Amino acid sequence: MATQIHTWKLDTTVAELEGSCYTSDIFSLLGFSWLMKFYPEHRSAPGNATATLYLVDLPPILSQITVQRKISIRETGTISDQTKTFKDSKGQGWPKNTLLTKHMRHLKKFTFTIQLTLISKYRKDGKKLKIHTNGANEVKVSAIAVDGDGDACADGGGINDEHDGNMYELQQELRLNTLSKQMRVLMRSVKQIESTLQTIRHEMIGDYVDERKESVQMAHHRSNVQESVDQKERMELKAWLANAVKLPEYFLLLVENGVDTLEVMQMMDNQTLDAIGIHKIGHKMRILKEVSALIRANSNDVDEGMVRY
Repeated sequence: MATQIHTWKLDTTVAELEGSCYTSDIFSLLGFSWLMKFYPEHRSAPGNATATLYLVDLPPILSQITVQRKISIRETGTISDQTKTFKDSKGQGWPKNTLLTKHMRHLKKFTFTIQLTLISKYRKDGKKLKIHTNGANEVKVSAIAVDGDGDACADGGGINDEHDGNMYELQQELRLNTLSKQMRVLMRSVKQIESTLQTIRHEMIGDYVDERKESVQMAHHRSNVQESVDQKERMELKAWLANAVKLPEYFLLLVENGVDTLEVMQMMDNQTLDAIGIHKIGHKMRILKEVSALIRANSNDVDEGMVRY
């Protein structure tokens, strides 16, 4: 008889819980494909954990196989050793009471060891196939099949039996589970990307708001400074009109016409005074006289500031 072993390491902190169970990857033993399902809380037995071994693909030529099945959990020392016949991909679990240990309910990691020994194989026509091993437990089947015309052929020759419906449904379930896993991984990635983009968007908006706020504050500050300078120069003009020219009543008229500093006032002439609306000859003479004095005073200030050789 052929015996082969497979180990399934399950970490429930990492693995995806599919509905109510964890499902292993498909593995090969004795030339067949298998999978394990582990139910931490079985719906039909509350408080109990259960495990089930599934035969994934029974070849079309076969009707059943019988194996001695030994399954154990390293962390709890739980062992189930039974002889089971698999038909049409129906799962063969182990008795629920073999897993009833309080310690198991606190575990997060499990190491399942599945040891299978092939005892018998039967064709769908009822013929039992001979089994022997070749080298390192490689299972071989020796039999001669006879097709509908009575011609001899190798195993399975001339036979086109389709897989049983239950086996097909299980395979479809496995494919759907795989796609479901991939979709969940993809959705997590999409959510992570969306979260990252949202964070970047908030940071960019925050930076823009901060820059805009700083720009407004700087503009406001410059405006305040300029207003302060303008106010000072206007006060100088007002004081000059009141103290030097003795005509303070023209201050608002000059400012309304854009003559709001002594620097601009130095460019004043008779025609400009008429254009502004100052027509009294005596007043114009007094203004122009003081303008000339202002120009001479500024000229003297410049001369005193020059370096002479």
